[in-house]
Amino acid sequence: MTNWLVVPELRGEGIGSALAERACSEYELVGALDANDATRAALADSFVERPILRWALPYDLSAMPGQPEWLDEPASSAETFAGACRDEEFVAWRYRNHPRFEYTVLEGFAAYRLAGSVLRVVDFLGDEALAERVADAGRRAGAVYAEFLCHSSAYGPPLEAVGFRRARGLPSRFEPLDLRPRPEVSCFWGYDDELYVTAADSDLDRPNSR
Repeated sequence: MTNWLVVPELRGEGIGSALAERACSEYELVGALDANDATRAALADSFVERPILRWALPYDLSAMPGQPEWLDEPASSAETFAGACRDEEFVAWRYRNHPRFEYTVLEGFAAYRLAGSVLRVVDFLGDEALAERVADAGRRAGAVYAEFLCHSSAYGPPLEAVGFRRARGLPSRFEPLDLRPRPEVSCFWGYDDELYVTAADSDLDRPNSR
């Protein structure tokens, strides 16, 4: 769910909760990514909260923007639900034919792009060998750091094996650069275990601002 709003004169009448209930009646899984305080309050009774996990691999620590906080919390390797089927039609629509961003897609599965001086990994479902290819792409591109976020720690071990670490305090958006804190939780209905869900570039960049 995104941009679900109630006009000011009708707030407080339960319309926001009713809109969420309508979505839950039509879909098997409903999510509200980067939930703010108002969203969390409206969804508290029926949605579960899942933390947003972020990994970063610094190539030049002194040049990293913001104030990264490194977390020594090893990821798990438990099975988790991995979302949409990444068939050729999906990959073409989501990555290869994107109207603005130029992605590299690796078999395995990983997708990334260079956003200024940051290698943004927007999808990663692979092993340590694939993680090393992604890490090396950032080095060759001269990136300051590489970063990846999702909602499941189960996909962290291959990244951590090649130098990625859990982090907070990274920029919230990249084009233009925005150092304001971003929400650290998302809300989901229909699945109460770990989910592999990544944030689309539209959540971290502003393609309509130009």
